[in-house]
Amino acid sequence: MNPRDYAQLLYDTLEGKTSDQQDHILLRFKALVSRNKEAHLAPFIERELAKIHEQKEREKITYITSSFKLSRSQKGELENIFPEPREFCENPSLVGGVAVRIKDIIYNGTTRKKIELLRGLF
Repeated sequence: MNPRDYAQLLYDTLEGKTSDQQDHILLRFKALVSRNKEAHLAPFIERELAKIHEQKEREKITYITSSFKLSRSQKGELENIFPEPREFCENPSLVGGVAVRIKDIIYNGTTRKKIELLRGLF
């Protein structure tokens, strides 16, 4: 197995476990890697595990993009609709409106998208 495969296996196994369970799993994982004579891969596995964790954490963020800085009340309305954690950002290339990405779902309420939809009607 390569370090990425080991890291993914370890991440999947640790997910949702208690701290005590995780400690036990890590000890058994260390023994497995040693038994396979691949202890030299440990730093690479650790690096890959950190990448996987970082990616999973980013997937939890709701990204809300607008063409300009939203007012406090606009942010408040969106905060009531979309789950935490949220990240607001601005993209001046948007004509107007808001685009929201939650995991792999995109809600496109931009002006450009509305214009494209109107063009499709004619």
